[in-house]
Amino acid sequence: MKKVLLIGLALAFLMGFTGMAMAFTCDGVCNGSCGYCPPVGYSNWAIQEQIGDNNVAKIRQHGWQNWAAQVQIGDNNVAKIRQRRHNTAFQYQEGNGNRANITQRGNNYGSPYGTYFRMGYGMGVTIPVPCGGSVGCGTCVYVFKSLPCLVGAEQWQYGTGNKARIRQFGRYNLAYQYQDGKYNRAQIAQVWSYGNLAIQEQYGSSNRASIRQACSFNEAYQTQGGYGNTAEITQRGYMNQAAQDQEKSNVGTAKITQEGTCNQAYQLQKSGYCYCGLFNTAEITQNGDYNRAAQRQYGGWNTAEIDQTGDCNQAYQEQHGVGNTADIAQDGNSNVAFQYQYGWCNTASIAQNGNGNAACQYQNGYGNHASITQTACSCQ
Repeated sequence: MKKVLLIGLALAFLMGFTGMAMAFTCDGVCNGSCGYCPPVGYSNWAIQEQIGDNNVAKIRQHGWQNWAAQVQIGDNNVAKIRQRRHNTAFQYQEGNGNRANITQRGNNYGSPYGTYFRMGYGMGVTIPVPCGGSVGCGTCVYVFKSLPCLVGAEQWQYGTGNKARIRQFGRYNLAYQYQDGKYNRAQIAQVWSYGNLAIQEQYGSSNRASIRQACSFNEAYQTQGGYGNTAEITQRGYMNQAAQDQEKSNVGTAKITQEGTCNQAYQLQKSGYCYCGLFNTAEITQNGDYNRAAQRQYGGWNTAEIDQTGDCNQAYQEQHGVGNTADIAQDGNSNVAFQYQYGWCNTASIAQNGNGNAACQYQNGYGNHASITQTACSCQ
């Protein structure tokens, strides 16, 4: 039911229908909203639609203000779009074993025209770790903002064994990927640029999502629903944000790696309404200044790890359930660590090596184990 509803919403917003046949109804205007039709003033625009199996669709556009859309219904299809400067690209595939690839080079500058994003994304959370007044601590605490309509790349896939890839080279780009099914792969790479936003959603089992961003002021968000999924975010630069949300998650893996200044990372793993996720792993690695990391896990036999190297790092872990393990390792100055565990047979450990470190552990239950190791720095 959810899949049918999502397809209906996407197609109703992005396409026009005539009876049961799918048809494009583009008049070049779009009523001033973000939609499927190319707005007036675009230099190039192209649309491709293929129904059937083993098809290949390619669009290559050069110049300023390009717009492209591809729709494929069937199995083992390939869709490719290549664009330069001020681009908008949309790909929709329904079937199994399909491949979608978008490559964009140039700057988009947040044009009011572009793709439609149905969720208004943003977890609406701040990293729940106070600054603590440590010397040199930054003030980079801000809410993950909602997503406006931006120029960029958007991919939708429904089925099994599909692959989606977006590569963007430039500034102020948006990349969005949605996959519903099993054994799917989603990849976003935004490099040599800043001010980019990358979002991935996957629903199903044994899926893999990865985001790689280089430079500054980038944001990355991943949402996965299902079992055996893997989510990975790598960010290098200044003032980046990353968040991962794995719902209905068992045997899931979430990884965030950040290098730079004033980065923030947040991970949430749970399973359905009972919050009983099993055998999940959450990892955050941060190298730099003013970093903040937070992890929440619900269920049993989950593992949470935070590794921070740098100045004024702060870490927060919260686990609910049985047989969980939480580890925090901090090597640097003015670090702060918090761990909260509710349940039984849980293990919490904090290891700190540096100046002005502070650690706090709270456990509510029985059969739990907690340890703190602190090494002071001999400063001159």
